[in-house]
Amino acid sequence: MTIREALFTHLPSHYFPNEIDTYAVVTENTFQTLLEEEKKQAITFCIPTLKNLFMKYDRLFIHTVPVPQTELFQGVDTRYIFCKELMLILANSCNCELIFLDIACVIKEQKALSKRASSIQLIPIKQNKRAKDFAKKYATWLQVMSKHFIQTQINDRTFSIYLFGVPVLRMNTFLMHNDRMIIFVLTSGLLYKKRSLPSTFTFLINERKTILYTGLLHFSTRLPWIFYTFTQAVIHEIVMIRFSKHIQKTTYKPKS
Repeated sequence: MTIREALFTHLPSHYFPNEIDTYAVVTENTFQTLLEEEKKQAITFCIPTLKNLFMKYDRLFIHTVPVPQTELFQGVDTRYIFCKELMLILANSCNCELIFLDIACVIKEQKALSKRASSIQLIPIKQNKRAKDFAKKYATWLQVMSKHFIQTQINDRTFSIYLFGVPVLRMNTFLMHNDRMIIFVLTSGLLYKKRSLPSTFTFLINERKTILYTGLLHFSTRLPWIFYTFTQAVIHEIVMIRFSKHIQKTTYKPKS
């Protein structure tokens, strides 16, 4: 049986053997400027697209790691590590082998994807819980922290957030795999504006089960962008910092 192989790289394809399919890793802004034919051999950070490619191939060599590059970034800038962990679990769910080359890198562009926000948190943990358990813990904590002004509904298929009974964010589960990752795709809500590149909210546990990552990627708001950066974005950052402290307080116990 022929093994289907491909390569992610930002270098020109002529640097590599013709026998292997090569995908040009580009930023989100660059991807939007490509012709439809060119997009077929290009890849940017988009979780559904990555999953489709992982289902297409048996083995992928990663020379360049696609990472989200948005106008606003909050939290801990561990995009390379976060995306690498996410891609490994995503590929595993598709029975695709990922091989990160020793010289694996990322590309950066001065002009990031406009009017989009991303936020990644890195939270030390010492509790053997599943990713979906932390997602449910977040949903419950959000209600308590807000004195129940915020209400949440979460199950294995959906996650919704309400403010005074109004749905501000609705999400569907895109993938739940190996107890280590659950990915929600935003679908609607008062504060969310749907665009071509989907917004996702991920809970991911590293292989050693010592770190919980949360990642809100490519978020697109209905609010005017300037107003968003001084209101909703600030509130989100404060909420995630407080959630990180809550998790560390309840799950992480330093050695005496």
